[in-house]
Amino acid sequence: MEASFAMPRICTRALPLVAALAMQACESDPPDDAQDTDLPARTFPEVIGGARPAPVVHPILYDPNETMPAVILLHGYGVTAGVEDLLFGFSRRVDTNKLLLVLPEGTVDEGGSQFWNAGVDCCGDQGPPVDDVAYIGGLIDELRATWRVGSVTVVGHSNGGYMAYRLACEVPDKLDRMVVLAGADPVAPPTCVAGHPVGLMHVHGTADEDVPYEAAAEPHATPGAAESVRRHAERSGCDGTAKVLGTADLTASVAGAESTGIAYDGCTQPVTLWTAEGGDHLFLGATDTFRGGVMAFALGGPATFE
Repeated sequence: MEASFAMPRICTRALPLVAALAMQACESDPPDDAQDTDLPARTFPEVIGGARPAPVVHPILYDPNETMPAVILLHGYGVTAGVEDLLFGFSRRVDTNKLLLVLPEGTVDEGGSQFWNAGVDCCGDQGPPVDDVAYIGGLIDELRATWRVGSVTVVGHSNGGYMAYRLACEVPDKLDRMVVLAGADPVAPPTCVAGHPVGLMHVHGTADEDVPYEAAAEPHATPGAAESVRRHAERSGCDGTAKVLGTADLTASVAGAESTGIAYDGCTQPVTLWTAEGGDHLFLGATDTFRGGVMAFALGGPATFE
């Protein structure tokens, strides 16, 4: 399918995003379980990826004989892995949560913005095609060959969320779980590779103006959040029915417990959608409840926020 609409320059929001996230990180302390004040300074992380190096942040007191879960963070369009990590706060929790964190970078498109080749729906003024499925799949293979890795979870925001859906479709055996914030499945239902089911936690704001919550053709083509999750549930062998999980306060930009979660029945891995009523695309108001729930799910826990 060819995209017939112009892509917006979300990258023009990168500098305000950096400033806002940096201020947020400075003004709010991490949760008690995320503080590592008594640990020595972190050494420079290991690097994988060859010509496209990606740092692997690991616990300072890492035991090479210990098996740990891994998280691969996929940034949004026009920003970097470091900026995305300010939103999710993974690097602050590496030591206390005992995980490996991989921070790869996309390539730069013809407009000068960093992106993932997640397909024609999103995002970037692409030049020659870049095989990011092969690249990220290769990172996972190298990570498993280098470290003692248990589960692998891909966490993607926006363009990174589109990329996570593509990975789960084309190389499902490389992943165990994925977290998608404000991303989507392709508009045209893809033909996916059969593999073991990939757990999913999808969080999406209803006031998202960049990747709309409902089906839309622009500014980025999307079948909508609910349809994206429904398709993934179907591919994962779920029953097709869903139950309400409860409510949670995931963004400080909206007062109260604005988010409602549903979980599909009959799945071997959790498949859930959390709808943030009034939540926006950048999710700069992300709460510690949001960060803690995403971390817990990435480490194999329930798809709830408590």
